[in-house]
Amino acid sequence: MKRINTIAYLLAVVLLLSSAFLVIFDHAMLKGYFRDENQFVASGKLLEAEGLLPYRDYPYFHMPNLVFIYAAIYKLTDFTLLGARTFSVLCACAAGAALLYAAQRFYRHRSRWLGLSVGAGAFLLLLPNPLFRFTSGLAWNHDFPVLLTLAATISVLSMTSQQQTRWSGLGSGFLLGLAVGARLTFLAALVPFLGYYALSPQERTLRGRIRSLSLFLAGFFLAMLPSLILFSIAPKQFIFGNIEYARLNTLYRLATEFEGPMTLNGKLIFLLQRVLDQPGTAITLVMFVLFTLNCLTVNLAGFIPPPQPSKGQEEGGSYSTIVFNIIFLISLLLCLLAGAFLPTPTWYQYFYTPLPLIILGIIYTLSCLDRLSRPVHVKSLLVFILGIFLVNFFHFDQYPNLRRLAHPGSWYPIQTRVLGHKIQSITGDGRVLTLSPLFPLDGGAKIYPQYATGPFAWRVADLLTEEQRSLYRIGSKNELVRDLENHPPGGILVGLTKDAEGFFLDYARQKEYNPVDISKDLILWVPK
Repeated sequence: MKRINTIAYLLAVVLLLSSAFLVIFDHAMLKGYFRDENQFVASGKLLEAEGLLPYRDYPYFHMPNLVFIYAAIYKLTDFTLLGARTFSVLCACAAGAALLYAAQRFYRHRSRWLGLSVGAGAFLLLLPNPLFRFTSGLAWNHDFPVLLTLAATISVLSMTSQQQTRWSGLGSGFLLGLAVGARLTFLAALVPFLGYYALSPQERTLRGRIRSLSLFLAGFFLAMLPSLILFSIAPKQFIFGNIEYARLNTLYRLATEFEGPMTLNGKLIFLLQRVLDQPGTAITLVMFVLFTLNCLTVNLAGFIPPPQPSKGQEEGGSYSTIVFNIIFLISLLLCLLAGAFLPTPTWYQYFYTPLPLIILGIIYTLSCLDRLSRPVHVKSLLVFILGIFLVNFFHFDQYPNLRRLAHPGSWYPIQTRVLGHKIQSITGDGRVLTLSPLFPLDGGAKIYPQYATGPFAWRVADLLTEEQRSLYRIGSKNELVRDLENHPPGGILVGLTKDAEGFFLDYARQKEYNPVDISKDLILWVPK
């Protein structure tokens, strides 16, 4: 009977994870062109195909970890956009699996079926959320660092002994370092993690806390080695790509009279009107606040009995530990939210980062309330179930019907691959001049590395001096004609960045290139 129960449990887990993967993968295949994907796809391909490094050989405006990951993926497949998006899908699905693991961990004193049910509820809060659907599955740096930060946080909340605290410090530091090495705004999460290990109630001595903090920092800097190495190779270019470019981009937006959220007040209004006006996000946040306030109230009043330590473990999970963990969670969420406010302008996808952590907080506080009297934890579960129902009621249309998965030809990354082959068949060995480099790269064609970021480097080029452009490997109108005299393009691809492609079109017409329709949006100008 026990074996049958175990088999049924494993089948339920496999069914949940596979269903979630199909939903996320379907979303990723349905999404069309996102210009932000260009530099991530291009950087990985330039490293894999030509051995070019970001910052040193071409401009790159993010932390570098994904460059190496995508280059490794491209060693296994020529489907560049499909490979990159699939990696993001796996990261998003793994984030859901991490929430499932957390639920099992937090409910280890109860039936594993209850833990599985709460974990499934976490999936049902995440999958239909508009923030999740918009952000997950694209070839950019959101899914990967979110997964790593979520895993690091679960590692902290799952500790029950001093020895676990020390090993958790090494592991969570490494995970957070990898996250920061993929997206710099996650550096804001370093503050609450440092505070946790410096003040952790799991460690009873100053020496123990220093040891835990040292292990955390060791793991963090170990994971930061790829970034530190690239910084040592091209320090000025590294600083420009991760810090200075953001300032120039803000100046560009001001010069073009951009009307998006540019000020703190504008960003707060954006958060209220574009993010929290979505019922799923608002309901999830309300559940977190409700459970957190209840948990803090009853813990400070001493109503929740601390969990009993397992065999071989020291006493853990005291009132102070639970309150400390909740304060850590809240501070982490606030720091991640601050990270979403740092870039100017702020974009919708930046606010996805705290969402999985909010759901994790719901699971953790719900498990703490479960230790109260039966009426209290039953009411808490009923509120949890009601929240799940409401989120799915309002956003049920976010679930796909999955029929398109049976027709790979309709997937956008496959269509990109087809268009890329068409471009390569026309241009041959010639390089393609374009601000949409993921298309020619997906077909095996080569691009000009200085335009690997798509439109992002091109639009700030005029804000730099000629010496700076040369240092940062950024092409501009002033250097374009001169550079192309020695390396004329085999084709000029335009159509998806019309506001920045005027000079490319003028050059193509001046050199008497002929237009060839690649798709309804893309035109390839080729020499006679």
